[in-house]
Amino acid sequence: MEPVDRRERPVLLDPEGKVCSFCGRTASADDRVVGGFGVLCCAECVETAHLLVTSGEVPDLVDVAWKDRSEAEILEALPRIVAASRQVERFLFTWVAVARESGISWAHIGRTLGVTRQAAWERFAKRLPDLPAGAEGSEREEVTEQ
Repeated sequence: MEPVDRRERPVLLDPEGKVCSFCGRTASADDRVVGGFGVLCCAECVETAHLLVTSGEVPDLVDVAWKDRSEAEILEALPRIVAASRQVERFLFTWVAVARESGISWAHIGRTLGVTRQAAWERFAKRLPDLPAGAEGSEREEVTEQ
């Protein structure tokens, strides 16, 4: 097995405002989460995942998640799914900010995300901090209608 680059290993995160991407539980000082690339996992879900992976069973995760749930339980889960989605979106914005601070152009970011330069700029630029004049990535590209 190839060693994992330590930059790609899951890390223990400050629980403030975080939710487990698997069960939707809100993290706390007593119930922390580990994470990587936008997905966070509480200790209980890590243990459950470990048991599933080592057991060799391959359950239908959608069936497991929704099987025998009442309408109220399904509706109760929706806000937790939205919270996990928002968390991933914040993570994406953080990485786009890192890309811009590193001097990566909107055109390159757009290509990487499978959208136009303008679409990337419109989605991210207004919510990212302005870079100081002269800083890497601070050059503003003219955005025109396409």
